Amino acid sequence: MARRQARPVVHAELIDELIDSAARGRQTVNGPQEEARLAVRRARQRLTEDAAALMAASGEAAEIGMETRAEELRRAVLVAWSTGVAPEDIAQDAGVELRVIRGWAVPGRTRPGS
Repeated sequence: MARRQARPVVHAELIDELIDSAARGRQTVNGPQEEARLAVRRARQRLTEDAAALMAASGEAAEIGMETRAEELRRAVLVAWSTGVAPEDIAQDAGVELRVIRGWAVPGRTRPGS
């Protein structure tokens, strides 16, 4: 059976809006960095809250669901990183080790304004 690639579908609009906002340098209500950190915390919360239900599902459904939630978190982390949030703050918000954040950040890519 071919493995399907997970696609983030939940809250993708928020993440896309944050990416667009960061690219344009537009200020949001809390500023782009605070909004990006909030998106990371929300993605983490969805992942942890959904984990038990997803693990109770069938094997393929659980795998796809967890991959989707993990991809949402990774995308939110990249948005936060691209807005200039400190990697240590992102790691704290995401509930992962700093090395994970560094692994997800695109090697050789510079942040806007740096």
